[in-house]
Formats: sequence, structure tokens, C-alpha cells
Amino acid sequence: MYCKVLLTIFFFILFVPTQSISQPLVEWMRLYDNGQKETFYDVYRVAENGYIACGLTGNYRNPNNPSDQMWIVRVDDRGEILWNESYGQNNVNDNLYSIIEADNGDFVATGYFGASVAVLRVNSEGEVIWSNSYRAGDGYAVIELKDGNFVIAGIYHRDAFLLCIDGEGDELWERTFHRDDRWHELYTLRETDNGVIAAGSIRAQNAIRSVWAIKASIEDEGETIWERNYSPSRYNVCRSMVSTAGGFVLAGWTIDNYQVQSSIDFLLLRINSRGELIWSQRYDWGRSDYEERSYGVTQLSDGGFLLAGYQKRGMEDREINPAVVRTYANGQMRWQRVYPFSEEEGFRRVGNSFQSVVLGQDNSIMVCGKLNLDESEYDGVLLKIERDVIGPLVFYWSPKDTMVSALVGDTVSFIVRARNQIGFEMDYQWMREGEEISTDTTVTVVFDNFGEDSLRCIITDDEASVSINWHIDVTSLYIDSHQPDSLNPSIRRNNSINFSVTTRAIEDDPVEYVWLLDDEQIAENDSVTIRFDRGREHSVTAIASQGELADSVIWQVMVNDLIVDYMPQQLELSVEVDTTFEFEVFPFNPNDDSLQFLWTLNGDSISDNSWVLVNFDSEGLYNITAYVSDTTESDSLTWTIDVTPNSVYSGEPQHPDTPTLYPPVPNPFNSVTTVRYYLPIVSKVRLNLFDVNGRLIAELVDGYRIRGQHSVGVDGSDLVSGLYLVRMESDYNIQIRKALLIK
Repeated sequence: MYCKVLLTIFFFILFVPTQSISQPLVEWMRLYDNGQKETFYDVYRVAENGYIACGLTGNYRNPNNPSDQMWIVRVDDRGEILWNESYGQNNVNDNLYSIIEADNGDFVATGYFGASVAVLRVNSEGEVIWSNSYRAGDGYAVIELKDGNFVIAGIYHRDAFLLCIDGEGDELWERTFHRDDRWHELYTLRETDNGVIAAGSIRAQNAIRSVWAIKASIEDEGETIWERNYSPSRYNVCRSMVSTAGGFVLAGWTIDNYQVQSSIDFLLLRINSRGELIWSQRYDWGRSDYEERSYGVTQLSDGGFLLAGYQKRGMEDREINPAVVRTYANGQMRWQRVYPFSEEEGFRRVGNSFQSVVLGQDNSIMVCGKLNLDESEYDGVLLKIERDVIGPLVFYWSPKDTMVSALVGDTVSFIVRARNQIGFEMDYQWMREGEEISTDTTVTVVFDNFGEDSLRCIITDDEASVSINWHIDVTSLYIDSHQPDSLNPSIRRNNSINFSVTTRAIEDDPVEYVWLLDDEQIAENDSVTIRFDRGREHSVTAIASQGELADSVIWQVMVNDLIVDYMPQQLELSVEVDTTFEFEVFPFNPNDDSLQFLWTLNGDSISDNSWVLVNFDSEGLYNITAYVSDTTESDSLTWTIDVTPNSVYSGEPQHPDTPTLYPPVPNPFNSVTTVRYYLPIVSKVRLNLFDVNGRLIAELVDGYRIRGQHSVGVDGSDLVSGLYLVRMESDYNIQIRKALLIK
């Protein structure tokens, strides 16, 4: 049965705040129905787009054959269903508690199948790759290790366990944690240096319960490195965890005493990498007959945290509604909110809850859980809360570019618009050269002196302030506009881009133009059309000058296709008879298993590899063509070789006459890329990888290398996403290439 969206609500849910602090509004909410009783227990942000949620879907309309099935739904960023699937064999107890995206784009989920731990791996379309059941118990959390294996944490009766499996689902090892007559529970885990951190709780027979965290070794098959207990009060539970700088934050709930009427409150603890407690915080609504439990936590972009769970109001009516708490980075509560879905909206205020929370692609907040429609029907729910920003949010400013050029005597208007998340009016202060010049949302400035100038607008509310800073270059000549607008255009190989610039100048003298493609001059007009036939990053520079005055603009053009690089570099060659050439193409993603290669010589097939050796044993004109294809597209490249008895070439490929560093392939790359370089003679080479701040990341080559082509792999699996620089220093020169890591 395909899931259908029963209800889409774009609205601002009414609530009664406990603090007068700006709170983000609900962007949208959607319900997902696949049977009779649906619940989402986990939601995960997908790298490509949208989210994936897992849980259970149940059918209880037939009391003689009730059934639960494992359930996965993938949605886009607006909650629209991309696909949904249920899995299992109509057993009474089938469920998924945790789901992640693997490095290759598959999804791996864990829960229980009957009475056994279940792990399910599906591809990006929800098709089952494998589904296995293991030891008795419930799997509550799954993570992928850097080596491609997976670890599952869970519970069976009084025991907690860690289970490690490989990418094919085969069990590698298992570790059970049991001591005395206490109950051990593990609900959440994260990878860390030399192992994993898992957390849950330990409960003794006298009902005293403490948050429990362990660090377990991967190399020693789950052997405990350290373990810690945390007891802010008498009864404490941890249900979720998030990695932070230098440690972890654990979330759950706490209660002073179960034997007397005492409120159950959200709990947050921060520990360092050694498990030592840094701080703990509890959050309540000020009522002893209220019960609040937190099941999920995520860290927000400003370092604070958001906890998601439910609130039960009163001991008699037992009204249960989803609830969240927002904190600062130090754990201090910023705001809290309950979502009281009413009967007028078609809901019952019983059994409603949030189960998991994740930070969205746009720094919004996505929560999942269930909502109660009637006594026998639940629906899975996804609710997106708009981006939570502390202080004012600037949503418009002009000029949009904060690096501004102006001619002497120009009058320029500057505009700023801002709001906070409950619509309070902002205070504006415009500063120029340390003096206040306006308190309006708009200011007009006359620039009557040459040189550098600056303007700052400070926007303030009751909580915080933000600012916009413009830097103005007051000159006699500058480039006023350019096409394309984007300085980082992307294009497919063998396509063209029209470039143009317009200038403003005080003097009436003619403006001269020079265009450079990869530092070589190609034109002298105010516009140029460039065809890009090389799959790599190219630099296009426009220089406008008038006498001694000059201005310039630089585009970095990424030319993408299946073939991003090739050897030899020349597509037209002249060689002598009996010369053997090696031809090679480098695809954008060399690790793609669907890639297929085909080489032809004057139309005849000669190879199906990424490279080919060809001996030209007779005179004539030859065409060597490489065809590359994957499941969605194809690409080709052709060399023309003139074989003559008296070639002007020596019969060897036309390599550079100086050491040359080529762009990394692939680039951008996900985990591994290859750096190639050519040496015309034996040379001492130093090849290093730096970040954009100039810090040395890795030493790739250091020593003498022989003449010829060389290559070295760069492993980015332990690096953060971003721009890196490959620097080659030889006896002759220093060269730098950019490498963009995207995870």
C-alpha cells in the first residue's frame, strides 16, 4: 500500500510561551498514513535532498490478525513523498527505531523483527539490498564507521549490547553488557577516536536509575575503554546523543522521586571526550503534575541545542502533546514550546509525541513522531520549524554586494530590512567613520573623496544585534556590471559561455579591454564567447583599463562531464611510424560501478578499459575515440593522429618541458581523488596538501622522482568538507591546484 498525505498544514501553531523570547514559527506539518497505526521513530537529513524517516506501520482493523511492519518514507524538503515502503512478513512485532544514510547513498536502519534485532539496507529508491536478523533483542541505534562497517546498539531484557556488522550484513562481533542484577540499556551511539560512545541508563532493583555512557573499542570487539554514570537526581534516562566540539551532549529525562508526586523533566548533560561531566540541565514547565520526556536532540548552528519529546499535562486527563526545548550552547534554556493539537483540528490530545529531531539543510529544524487521530488511528508526522536565529534576522540589504565601487561624486542609497522571529520592530544605527549618520532603514551617501570608505548598519532588538558592513572603493574607473552574474559558473564540456563587462569612468577617454583564459590573452573587446573543451576548472579574467587606471573581474568556470581529464593533453598529434602512444581518460567519478568504456581506432573497437596503448605501424590519418557512459549519460573524446615518415615530433607524447601539476581528478571529490604531475627530468619534488588557511594537512611526496608521469592518491575520508590546496614545489617552480571536498 502506498503512503498518502492526508493533511498538509501551513500555519503558525498557537502556543503559550513561558518566556518572552522570539521563537521560530512552524513552516509546515504533514501527516503520513499507510494503514491504521503509524509512528516515525527517527528522521535523518539526506545529503542530496530532503529527509528519510523510519518507524512502523500497523493494521489492527482485523483483531484476529494484527500486524506491524517496518516502514521507511523518503520526502523532499517540502515533505512531498519521493517514495515509501513497508517491509516485513506481517509479524506482530516489526519496527525500525533508527536510520542513517551510508557513504554510498544507501540507507541502513535497525529495529526488531519478531523477537530479534533487525538490520535493513535499502538503496536510494527503497529497494532491499539485504535484510538480516541477529541476536534476540531490539536495535535502537545504528552508525556507519569510517571503514564502512556498522555498529548497532540495543537492549535485550536486562542486557545491553553492541553488534558490529560489515557492509554486506555479516556479523563481525558482538559485545553484551551485564552486571549483577541491574538493567542495562543502550539507546544511542556515536563514533569517536579509537571506538564508539554509547549511552543509555542503568537501573537497580530499588528503581534508582542513572544515565550510563561507555566508550568501547572497535579494534578489541567492543571491549570497554571507560564507563561513566551520571545521576543529577534519583531517576535518570538517556535516549539520544549528539557529538559536539570536544565531547557529547546526552538528552533524556529526570525525576526526583517516583514514590511521591514529582515532575518528570527534560534532561540535558554535556560530557567531554573522556566521559567527564561538564554540566547538566533540567527543564520543566513549573508544574509537579506535569511529565516531560525528551527522545531526541540536535545541535543548532549557533552551538545551542533543541530537545524534542512530549508533555503530559495532569494526572487525571493525561493530555499528551509534542513539546520542544531550545537552549543556548551552555545549556541554559532559551525557550520551550508545547504543540497542543486540538479536537477542532481533528486530533485527540492523547498519545501525541515527537520522537526524533535533526537539523535541516537550511538550518531549519525537522522533528518526527506521531499524532493521534482517534482511539484506533495514529499517523506519522513530520513538522518543520523554521530556522532559529538568536537576535535579528536580516532578510534584505542593498547593494547586495558588500564590496562596492563608486566614482568620485556618486550618490549611493543603502537599504537594510530585518526582523526577529516574533515580528518585533528593530532599531537601526548607520555608522560612517565612527559617527552616526542615520537611524532609518535607508541612508544615502555622497562619496566625494578618492580612496577607501566604509559604512556599517547595526540592527538591534532586545536580545542581540547584527550588522552589515560595506567597503566602498571610490575611484575614477571601475567595472560596473558583468555577465555571467555568477563568478563561479558551471558548464558541460564542449559548450560556450558569453562573457561581457560594462565600465564607468570619469574621463571620456576610451577604455581598453583584455581577456585572459587560464592566463593566456584571447581577446581585446568588452565581450568574448569562449568554448570550453577541457573538463576541469578554468580561469577567465576581464581587465578594463584607462591610462594608468585599471579594474578586473575573474570567473572560475567549472567544466564538468563524464570525462574531466585526458592524456595526451593535445588532441591533434603528429608522430613517426612505429610510435606507440598511451591514451587515457579520467571520468568524473572513477569509483562509479556503472561506468563503461569503449575505444575505437578509425571506427573499429580496440579496448574497453579507461586506457589503451596504440602502435601506429603505417602512415596515414588516424582517429582514436574514447566513449564513456554510465546509467544516465555518455561522453566521448577524439584524438587525430597524423602518422608520417618524417614527423616533426620525436615519436613521444608531447609532454610539457617543465614540471607540471595537473588538476586533481575527480574534482570536486567525495572521499578520494588523484593528483597527477609530470617531470621532464629527474627532479626533487615536494607535494603537500593545505587547507585554505595555509595549514599543512598532509605530506604527499618529498624526494627525488624520475622523469615521466606520476600520480598520488589523496584520502579525504577524515577531512571536513571544503576547499583544499595541492602545492607542488620542484627545482623549477611552485604550482598550486584547488581540490574541493564535498561529503
